[in-house]
Amino acid sequence: MFRKTKDPHAVNTYCWPEKDKAYQNLRVVIDKYLLSISGSSGIREIGFEGHVGIESMRGMKVAINFEILDPFETPSYLREVWNDFPKRIEGVCQFREAINSFEYPNFDVTCFCEEGENILHSLSQLPQFLNTQEASVVFDIEVDFPGTMENEFWNKHWRSEALRVRNWRFICGTKEK
Repeated sequence: MFRKTKDPHAVNTYCWPEKDKAYQNLRVVIDKYLLSISGSSGIREIGFEGHVGIESMRGMKVAINFEILDPFETPSYLREVWNDFPKRIEGVCQFREAINSFEYPNFDVTCFCEEGENILHSLSQLPQFLNTQEASVVFDIEVDFPGTMENEFWNKHWRSEALRVRNWRFICGTKEK
């Protein structure tokens, strides 16, 4: 009756399961979405939040947002962050520690897209799948670090670095019955 319960934050170190790979894959099951339209400018923003099924990352929330770059230009601050600047960048992501003991850490993902792709319109169609029991929405992301990776990078060092999004995609499908 007076057993101590384990603190989920203390148990989980949030590391990737395939520590020897140059890049990592992550599947996020989407739980929530946010659509924001601002004033007369009509600026639309859409974001998603989900959870990860990897045991070593259990409890970590993933927040996914989209940034339209016009023209398709990578934000300049990344040139200062990465030693080896890649030619292609689909986005950027970073681990954020929990602010207090009542919260879990976040993995914040920002995906880049062009205005002409009309990606926000396509993404705004996804929430209809979240409201049905027959369908699910997942977000697959492939990340790496464009620089010198120290030993144990995917075990702990990744949590303090800005990572490159190499590839991303949403998948909507029906659930098994």
